[in-house]
Amino acid sequence: MPKLPLPPLPPSFRPRPQRPGEGNGKTSPLDAAAEAGTTAVDWIDERTSLTMGARWLMFRKVPKGTNWYYTLGSATLFAFLNQAVTGVFLAMYYDPSPTRAYESARYITNEAFLGEFVRGMHKWGSSVMVILIFLHMARTFFFGAYKYPRELNCGATTLSRFYAIHMLLIPGAIAALIGAHLYLVAKLGTTAPPWLRAEVDEELIEERA
Repeated sequence: MPKLPLPPLPPSFRPRPQRPGEGNGKTSPLDAAAEAGTTAVDWIDERTSLTMGARWLMFRKVPKGTNWYYTLGSATLFAFLNQAVTGVFLAMYYDPSPTRAYESARYITNEAFLGEFVRGMHKWGSSVMVILIFLHMARTFFFGAYKYPRELNCGATTLSRFYAIHMLLIPGAIAALIGAHLYLVAKLGTTAPPWLRAEVDEELIEERA
């Protein structure tokens, strides 16, 4: 199967040739470091061909008429990465236990370095991500980006699958959890108010003795 040629590098990414007599044969430490880095990258790329995939992904032909609406997908990805990164940092301090959850959240907000900022980014980032997802889906629908040959990205079967998940899978899981909860309530009984003491049967005390 013939391979498609890689798109050419933009002129701004191509190395600038030196003019005759430029530098007079002397190289600065900065140029030497840049040359060493380029040599190392070329050595790795010659054996792994990693830049081929990067060039194929980043340097593509863009049709005319593109505008800011086409950046909603990238913005959604950025919002997701924001949630992932801030979530990792919050997980380092948050303690999801009944006795420590509130105190750990208070510590993050009031005492941890940049804790209030990271928590705010995670809190508002979730809302921003939901809004961006809806805008991205709306752009896909109104611009016809779900048509051939992009059915795998947004085919019509996606709607039916999400409908089936919404109508069958999620309600089924919720019904199973409700059933388990009711079973435990019936088996273990309800809890008495904490200010009332349970009456002790004297016959049971005599039997234990």
